[in-house]
Amino acid sequence: MRFQPTVLLLSLLAFPAQAQDFWRPANGPYGGTIVSEMTVTPEGFFASTVGGLFHSGDAGRTWTLDTDGVTASGVDVRDMLRSSDGSSFLATYGGGIYRRWPGSSTWQQATSASPWVRALTQSDDGTLFAATITGILRSDNGGGSWDAYSVDERSLNIRDVIAQGSMVYAATSEGVYKSDDRGRTWDWASSGMTTFDTDMLFISSTGDVYAGTSPITGGCTLFRTRSAGRIWTCVQPQRDPVRAGGMAEDGQGRLYFGGYRYVYRSDDEGSTWQPAATTTTTVHGIAALGSTVVAGTYGRGVIRSGDRGTRWDTSNEGLHSAIRDIEIGPDQGLYAATLGGVYASHDRGISWELLDDLDSPVRPAQSLAFDEQGRLLDGTLNGLFRLDQNLDIWDALGPPGAPPIRDVLSGPDGEIFVGYHEGVYHLRGSNWSSYPLIGPDQAPRDVIAIGIDEAGTLFAGGAYDSFMRRSGTTGWIRLTSLATPYFEAQVFAMDMEGTHYAGTRYFGVMRSTDGGQTWTPMTNGLSGSEDIRTIAFDANGTMHIGSFGNGVYRMKNNRWEVLDSGMEEARRVTSLSFDQEGNAYAGTYGSGVWLHDATSTSVGGSDTPPDQATLAIYPNPSNGRASAAITLPHGGNVTVTVFDMLGRQVRSGSRFLTAGLSGEVALPVENLPPGIYAVRIASVAASLSSTLTVTR
Repeated sequence: MRFQPTVLLLSLLAFPAQAQDFWRPANGPYGGTIVSEMTVTPEGFFASTVGGLFHSGDAGRTWTLDTDGVTASGVDVRDMLRSSDGSSFLATYGGGIYRRWPGSSTWQQATSASPWVRALTQSDDGTLFAATITGILRSDNGGGSWDAYSVDERSLNIRDVIAQGSMVYAATSEGVYKSDDRGRTWDWASSGMTTFDTDMLFISSTGDVYAGTSPITGGCTLFRTRSAGRIWTCVQPQRDPVRAGGMAEDGQGRLYFGGYRYVYRSDDEGSTWQPAATTTTTVHGIAALGSTVVAGTYGRGVIRSGDRGTRWDTSNEGLHSAIRDIEIGPDQGLYAATLGGVYASHDRGISWELLDDLDSPVRPAQSLAFDEQGRLLDGTLNGLFRLDQNLDIWDALGPPGAPPIRDVLSGPDGEIFVGYHEGVYHLRGSNWSSYPLIGPDQAPRDVIAIGIDEAGTLFAGGAYDSFMRRSGTTGWIRLTSLATPYFEAQVFAMDMEGTHYAGTRYFGVMRSTDGGQTWTPMTNGLSGSEDIRTIAFDANGTMHIGSFGNGVYRMKNNRWEVLDSGMEEARRVTSLSFDQEGNAYAGTYGSGVWLHDATSTSVGGSDTPPDQATLAIYPNPSNGRASAAITLPHGGNVTVTVFDMLGRQVRSGSRFLTAGLSGEVALPVENLPPGIYAVRIASVAASLSSTLTVTR
C-alpha cells in the first residue's frame, strides 16, 4: 500500500502507567570519541565508533546516531559497507553483522556466529567478505547466510579484508594473505614487505593495492603492490607515521593516508606524499567526497577539511564519547575521563571544556580523583598527572617509568595510591614506593581497582583475583568467598557503617562486614554474573551500581532494582557519581555522559512520563530549513523520514530524545524541490506524521 502523505497519521503505542525514574543524555562531551572507520555513501558520511554508527548529511559538520535495531552487543561498530544491491551492512565487535535493506531505517542482525567482526568488503561478483578475529566470513547470497573460512589453516585474527576482482586480500599480524578462490584457500603474499604487522588494506581506482603496517622499531609503514601481491614496494611518506590508519581517494584521484600524528595527501598515485594535517593521535579511517575529507581518530573524534586537506578543524557535534570515569569536584564541577583526555563541565553537562592541550599528544584518561588540596589527579595510559589550575598545566608525577595507570586513589595525609600492571605504587610527598602484587601462581597482577579503609587496609583488584594488605604489613592476602575461592574486583567502596563492597567482573557485587576478611555475594535482583564497573551512594546513602552491558541498578528493600529508563541503549556504564543537589551522572563507554536530574525526577522517588506524544513542525511553510518539536512518553532513538507526494522516501535521519522533555530535531529537507512533503517521526514509543510545505 502506497503511503498517502496528505493524510495525518497518528498511532500511539499503549504503555501502562507506572512509577519510574528517567535518565537523559548530557550535551557531550563530544570529544574523546573513538572512530574506527569512515565510510562515504550518496547519503553522506558515516562514522563507525565504539558508541555506534553515526551519520552526517551536512558534509561532516554534525552527526546523528544511526543504530535503530542494533542490540547492546552490537554497539561497538567497526565498519560499514554499502553493497551493490543498496543494502547496508555493519561489522560490530561483539554483535556480529547487521543488515539494513534499501529504504528501511532499521538494522537487523544478519549473523552472530562469529560476533567479533572488524571489516567488510564486496567483490565485483557481489560476494561479501567479513574479517573476524578467527578468520573470514563469506556470503554468496547477498548476506542471507555466511560461511566461515580459516586463513592459512589457522584461526588468524583478520584486521582488514578487501576484494579485487576474483582476488581477496587479508591483513594480519603476520603479513598479507591472498586468496584466488574466493576465500577457500590462502597464500602468504608479503614478499618485499619489511614489516608484516599489517593493519589496513586499500585499493585505488588504478588498481594499486596498499598495505598499512605498524613497524615496532621504525621502518616503512605503507607498501604498494602492482603485481597482485607478488611483490610489495615501500611508498613511505616524507615523515614516518609510525602506525598506519586508513586510506581514501577523492573523485579527482587524490589519495589520502592517515597514520600516527599525520594525514598525508598524494597527487601522483601514491608515489610521493605531503603532510596535509597534523594530529595529536592516530587516524583510523578516512573518507572523501568532493572537496570534503573527514578523518576518524583514536580519542579525538572526527577532523574535517572542506578544501581537500588544506585546512582542518574538529567536527564532533553529536558524537558520543567513551567515558572511563566521572568525578564531582570540590567546586561541584563535573569531570569526565575520556580516551581523548579530561573534560570539565560547570553547568551540569550543558557545555564542556577540554582540560588537556589540543596541541599535545592524546593522553587517554583512565581514572580521576582529587587530592586533599582539591587538585585534580588524572591516571592515564602514560602515568599520573596533577592539574595546576593556577598555571593551567598538568604536572607529571610519575611513577617511575610512567606506566599505564588503571586506578588512582587519594589516601590519608596527602598520600596517593595508583594501580598499575604489576601491583600498587604509593606516593608520599615526592617519593614513590612500590608494592608488587604477586599471585599464588607467582605471576604479577595487573591492578585495575584499589581502595583503602579507615584502618589503613589497602585493597587491590587484579586481573583474575583480588587482595588486601593490612597497614604495617608487607604481604598481600587473597580475598575469598564461600561462593567462589577468588574474584576479580573492578571497584571498591565502603558505606557509612564501614561495610566493604567490591564490584566484580563475573560475580556481581561482594560484601564484607569484617574488614575484608570474608565476603558474601549480593545477588538479590541480579543474575549473579553482572560485570560491575562502579559503585556510588546518593545523599540518602542508597547504593547504586553500574554494570557494563546491563545498565544501572540501585538497592531498594534489600534487592537490586533496575534503574535505566531512558538510557536503555546506553547500558555499558563505567562510572557513577552524585552531586550535592542529588543529581546523578553516569559515564558510559561509547554513549557519553547521562544525567538523572534531581530537579525534575527523584533518584529515590518516582515520576510518570506524559502519556501522549506531540509533534509540531516549524516554520511551515519552509524555505528549506525546518525543525520538529517532539515530546515523547518514553525516551529513545527517533527516526525522521521525509516522503514526497508519490510516497517515495527522499530523506531520513535520527537522534536520541529523552522521555517527558520537548526535543527539537532538525528536519533533513535542505535542497528539496518546492512542494508538499510528508514527515514521519517514529520511535519505540510513538509514530507521528504531519505535512511540510517547502517553498523557495
